[in-house]
Amino acid sequence: MKNEALRILLADYDIDSLNLFESLLLDNGYQVLTATNGTDVKNKAIVFRPHIILIDMMNAEYSGAKVVLQLRSNPLFNDTIILIHTATYEDAIQHEALNMVVDGFLNRDISSELFLMQIKRYLRRIDTWTSYREILDFPGLSIDVEGYVVRKDNRVIDLAKREFELLIFLASEPRRVFSRKEISNQIWGDQKSNDDRILDVYISKLRDKIGKNFIQTMKGVGYSFVTS
Repeated sequence: MKNEALRILLADYDIDSLNLFESLLLDNGYQVLTATNGTDVKNKAIVFRPHIILIDMMNAEYSGAKVVLQLRSNPLFNDTIILIHTATYEDAIQHEALNMVVDGFLNRDISSELFLMQIKRYLRRIDTWTSYREILDFPGLSIDVEGYVVRKDNRVIDLAKREFELLIFLASEPRRVFSRKEISNQIWGDQKSNDDRILDVYISKLRDKIGKNFIQTMKGVGYSFVTS
């Protein structure tokens, strides 16, 4: 798989460090997204669908260990490569539970050349995922995440790209109520319209296509994906 097709999510509270590793990966052709807090990591991972998540162990904004355990509890990230960026190996081995759910640890102080070699080593396993296809199955609704295909009662539903991304974001954590701001930031980012009604329009279109019962409105808060 070519570098430009590989997606890496970097999570670090240290902006200088974040910018350094982001530039290094971008210069080598990878797609890169950055995050600086725990909620940002989880939400961006849902939309960006990274092959690797490289997350700082501990900082003032969030617990790296806690975020990793939350990610691993979500079926969307069962096959995502999760790596911990840590100052020393001693820091890593203190987290026995973490050792069971992450794919490896990278020392923050290694050279740029060695860092890239380590990233490539972990990414090689992606070539073995030839039969892998991530499917989210719910009663009456099936979502092929990698193939961008949605089926309702075994019938393919035609969704626009934004509609599909909105559905994936909501369905990634059924019954969780996402705020309107949270949804808009993750789906539209800097390109989002100042007109708050654009989200309502997309929700309405999505309901018309997949059925009104799958998306619930929490008045004054936001929306959630529900199953019967």
